[in-house]
Amino acid sequence: MTLEAFDAHFSAALGRTRRWEAFQQIASDLLGRGRALNIVETGCARQENNWSGDGQSTLVWDWLLEQCGGTGLTMDINPANCTVAASQVYHFKVACVDSVVGLRTMVTPATIDLLYLDSYDLTETIDSPLHHLAELASVYAQLPSGCLIAIDDCVDEQHGKHRFVRDFLSRLGVEPVLRSYVTVWRKP
Repeated sequence: MTLEAFDAHFSAALGRTRRWEAFQQIASDLLGRGRALNIVETGCARQENNWSGDGQSTLVWDWLLEQCGGTGLTMDINPANCTVAASQVYHFKVACVDSVVGLRTMVTPATIDLLYLDSYDLTETIDSPLHHLAELASVYAQLPSGCLIAIDDCVDEQHGKHRFVRDFLSRLGVEPVLRSYVTVWRKP
């Protein structure tokens, strides 16, 4: 499968959104691996057809698994969100669990190709950025080289879910491969 097929499938719904550039870059990378994938996501599609609001990343990653094969796990603490997501995907397991606990107990980090962090709605406090740092810290040491790490809702350099993750990774010498509303890193 090609990036052109990805664009044809999603550009009408996502092409004018602030997530499009990152979703294209992630899709291009994963499609180019030429093998089955393992995608882990925190937070899930929680409302049908909310392409411009939440981005529907769960459906995007499910499509990639349809093309490439592999496994997917999305986790959310809200049972209603899990029900909505489960009704829309075919290749993802949907787990109703706190994402930090789920990352520690339900995944094999060494096999993850994409870790997409989007579980805790962006807040004006430090709660959401701290939660995303806790998610990454729970698995980072075991993630394989080449694993993509992406975080949604990165409003600007100082405001967004990526705020503390960016500093953590920078101290490790890992800089983003894409700075946008969805910030993306590649583990060295």
